Amino acid sequence: MSALERIMVIDDDESIRRVLSMILKASGYAVDAVGSGEEALSRLATNSYRLAIVDVRLPDIECTKLLTLLYEKSHEMLKIILTGFPLAEDALRTITQGVEGYLAKPVDAQKLINTVNQLLQKQGRERTPDPYAAELQA
Repeated sequence: MSALERIMVIDDDESIRRVLSMILKASGYAVDAVGSGEEALSRLATNSYRLAIVDVRLPDIECTKLLTLLYEKSHEMLKIILTGFPLAEDALRTITQGVEGYLAKPVDAQKLINTVNQLLQKQGRERTPDPYAAELQA
């Protein structure tokens, strides 16, 4: 696995971290699972991730602050919010703050994989230069 295929799961519930990790690993992703914002930032100092799945409620840091810090450390890392309290206002608020996805607990395994795959594929297309772009501009 390359660094571009790494995913970080950030949730204070160990069983959720374990289940999400198993699902993602079974789909071919390298996964680091952490239980706090502080641990997430520590891992990000030494590893690169393409995507982070972030629980809305963490014991040591407010979600919006963590999202800001994650963005400052890695502009290209995609973020999916995970919450046990799915409210429409929360979804709209977090999506407008640079979050690419939103999932409610309990997470359906297929929905998780579909969301992750779609976001990573979209990001890959956006990173890949169009070989015909120069010809179209001429």
